[in-house]
Amino acid sequence: MIRNTKILHNYLKAIVDTNSTGVGGEIQLTDALQMMIENGYTLGVIDSGVWFDCGNKESLLEGNRFVLSSLKKSIIKSELTDSIIIHPVAIESGCTISNSVVGPNSSIAKDTIVNWGIISSSIIGSGSVIKNTILKNSIIGNETSVEGEFHDINIGDNKVIQLP
Repeated sequence: MIRNTKILHNYLKAIVDTNSTGVGGEIQLTDALQMMIENGYTLGVIDSGVWFDCGNKESLLEGNRFVLSSLKKSIIKSELTDSIIIHPVAIESGCTISNSVVGPNSSIAKDTIVNWGIISSSIIGSGSVIKNTILKNSIIGNETSVEGEFHDINIGDNKVIQLP
């Protein structure tokens, strides 16, 4: 489990910037994880008994469902206004969630805004804005804005997507 994805992103960027590729000329996630460990960051593990290849969307969402279902109760660290939660979910601190339905099996990172959204079986990155949107089986990166009708989408960091 990586709680500070921004730090991981910085180490991956450092690998790219220095062209420090690994086996097969590819950027290795394990190199960035090792850099985190060497610099004092702690990584957590959950023994699932199964393998989740988090390099593909379906398996990453399956891993998220597994972690959430193993919780005794949902983690909700933000205030909700006129919203419904369908457990299990994880909502980090600093989020503003209003007029929305979240869950089941959804994780929302810190400082995210969800307004008039329906989010199920999805992962939303930190600092993102989700408005007037239906998301299912979706992964939204950090600091990304999504507005409009979607149902199944995968968007990286720092993007703006708007549909009528």
